[in-house]
Amino acid sequence: MNKRQRHTLFKSILAISALVAGIALSVRYLPLITRLAKNPDAFAEYIASFGYGGYLVFVLLEIIQVVIAVIPGDIFHITAGYIFRMPLGFLLAYGGEAAGAVIAFLLARLFGEKIVSRFVQKEQLERMGSLLNSAGGIVGTLVLCLIPAVPKDVLVYAAGITPIKPSRFLTVFLLCRIPDILVKSGGGAAFSRRDYAGLIVVMLSFLALLGIGYILKKRFIDSQRLK
Repeated sequence: MNKRQRHTLFKSILAISALVAGIALSVRYLPLITRLAKNPDAFAEYIASFGYGGYLVFVLLEIIQVVIAVIPGDIFHITAGYIFRMPLGFLLAYGGEAAGAVIAFLLARLFGEKIVSRFVQKEQLERMGSLLNSAGGIVGTLVLCLIPAVPKDVLVYAAGITPIKPSRFLTVFLLCRIPDILVKSGGGAAFSRRDYAGLIVVMLSFLALLGIGYILKKRFIDSQRLK
């Protein structure tokens, strides 16, 4: 067996391992995560049952929701603030999101569309890849990260199967995720304290993010489609 054959075999073994792990995680945690995410109080009790280990459990669940892209991430960011308050809620949510994004990107980069399609619908990947290419490189990444309606987990997988440089994409992506996660975890914290003034500030901040996202979408994405 030559070097190229060994490399191909190694990639195949890793791909199968990643697929098996993804299926196992989905079967084991998806129903639990979905159920808990809909009930912040039940989620808080579940995390508290682990004692100090609850911090690690939450981060691991955050990582899983990024890797298994069908799980909505927004509810986790809100719940982080609800359970842990600020700034700890933001730090845990952001740390889990960052680790999950790196793992998802590397999975896509190592194994390509064949393995990625097991985690993300092919149609979503194609659409996101097209948007990345049409918007152009780093500017496209920046714009897509700041548009609230864009599924960020899918964006990471789509970027992983493009030629974009990993360090460049992940730096821009993770910097751009700060405002969104900060606002949503802050909203969760304000709601847990029944801080209605804080909730108003969070809502206004979220509307500002939506406005910025809409302007960027019209300026960079929609204009590219017309060319």
